[in-house]
Amino acid sequence: MSRHEVITRVWLDQWDKFQLREDAMEDIRRASRNKRYRRWHPVAVDFITKGSYTAAVIEMAHPLKGTATGAGFAKCRPTDKMNPHVGQRIAMKRAIEDAING
Repeated sequence: MSRHEVITRVWLDQWDKFQLREDAMEDIRRASRNKRYRRWHPVAVDFITKGSYTAAVIEMAHPLKGTATGAGFAKCRPTDKMNPHVGQRIAMKRAIEDAING
């Protein structure tokens, strides 16, 4: 791991200051077209930020299916201003879609 790489782990079973849990649950509802898959529960998400790249690795649990993980990536365009919260949100949404559909 280089010195410019930042890894942040967020446990989603507790309230956090960015309200990522509500965002994750809404993304699960949108990503799962079938109602039986809406029982996924986000457990934790790791955000990895390096330069203009943000990656999210999410761990999700289901009462019947066990656990699943998914990965999502976001890249800031050179013309945009870097906002880590927006990058985390986009990467987390893609990680949820990967965990549910993948």
